Amino acid sequence: MKRKRRNLLIALLVVFLSGLLWLLVPRSDPLFHGRAESEWIKSIVYNGSEEQTKQWRDFGPDGVRVLARAVDKADRPIQRTYRKLYRRLPGFLRRLLPDPGPVVTAGPPTNVINLLSRLGKDAKLAAPAVARALNSEDTGVRQIAISFFTSPENENALLNHMKEKEKRKLLSGFIRAVEDKGENWGLRNNAALALKYYPEQREVVAPVLVKALQDSSPSVRQCAAESLCRVAPDQVGSAGVVPVVIGVLKDPDDQIAWHCRAGFGTI
Repeated sequence: MKRKRRNLLIALLVVFLSGLLWLLVPRSDPLFHGRAESEWIKSIVYNGSEEQTKQWRDFGPDGVRVLARAVDKADRPIQRTYRKLYRRLPGFLRRLLPDPGPVVTAGPPTNVINLLSRLGKDAKLAAPAVARALNSEDTGVRQIAISFFTSPENENALLNHMKEKEKRKLLSGFIRAVEDKGENWGLRNNAALALKYYPEQREVVAPVLVKALQDSSPSVRQCAAESLCRVAPDQVGSAGVVPVVIGVLKDPDDQIAWHCRAGFGTI
């Protein structure tokens, strides 16, 4: 009992100190080209114009660093830890502590990561920050973070040019996303697509993709089938890829069927 009581007190102290730290530590907002970085970030539009992309590309590495800092600021690890601990506390204790606030979903980091994806190879400096976003509490943020590493979904994808050690660190996040049980099929779709860049990890990746062939979303099934063909082509027959592809091609949604034909046309 004494040990349990002591552990509870330690946990409460950690929660309290984390809350205070989150509230009291000021967030820096340096100037960038005469404007506060936060103002630049607020002005970024999701899937914005070519002018927006060109402007940030012209900023060069300094601009990429600003965007990377925005991704980190939007999903602070201390705040995330505090929120998890806060939710586990009894109601009377939560009332004594500052509310952690809602999970950040709109605006940064989603808009910022989308812009980084449009910058292509110029955005490689931001890869560590976007990798940390794979741990976001919001599945939409995780979904767009995965697309950063797979864009433009061909041989030029960042995943295809990363050092093996750095690339391997991302794998567990992609597998976790493919196996996600939530309603966001787009997260599973993007993650299944990312796994096609791991032929060197076929022993780990292939079973995950085979399981994903049974996903409730036809788009996820199609992506899993395409990735399996690239990662472990010898398992295509035994995994039942052909019936899956035929089923997707017959999907009443013409866009899904078109994407399936386009995807397998490149294999």
